[in-house]
Amino acid sequence: MAERGMGHMLGEFVHSLSGKNPTPAGGAAAAAAVACGVGLFLKVGRITQAGQEAPEWKRTEAVLEVLSLRALGAVQADCDAFDAVLAAKRRGEDARAAWVQATESPLDLVLVATEALVAFAPFREHVKRALTADCNAAAELLSAGIAISLENARGNLPCVQDGEDRERLERARQDASQDAAEALGCFEKVLRPGSS
Repeated sequence: MAERGMGHMLGEFVHSLSGKNPTPAGGAAAAAAVACGVGLFLKVGRITQAGQEAPEWKRTEAVLEVLSLRALGAVQADCDAFDAVLAAKRRGEDARAAWVQATESPLDLVLVATEALVAFAPFREHVKRALTADCNAAAELLSAGIAISLENARGNLPCVQDGEDRERLERARQDASQDAAEALGCFEKVLRPGSS
């Protein structure tokens, strides 16, 4: 019964993604992917650490729980940011602030995904063999969320009219991209099966 409930909720989200409304779209899908990735890291860590009183894991678990909530919030935040752009355009108002928010939103999601990778990295070598596929799936989902979010931010940047804001956001995008690449580097063997 619970599984049908989850499938129904996911079905509603997918139905919204496939609809004619501008939101939710790629940014919301990226946030959902990141939330799923963080959730899988939590599952893998909890099962692997079950019965152990490891303070390091308890701290990491708390961090991942917060990141999971941030990623879930990012689904709506992305919709809100782009809806604000569309609303300003419809009213013939200045959309500069809305475009800044629409560019910051995906960059925030990259930070969430990167923090999750960094937080879980020390535990990846201790994952139970039966959970390897779930750990790999988590890393892949986070990688996809990062790639989509960086692309969204890059695509929105030209619409940010204020030069100072655009420069600040471009620097933030480059920094986020570099930090994410470093965090993903720890999982490269996971993400590229068969590599040595």
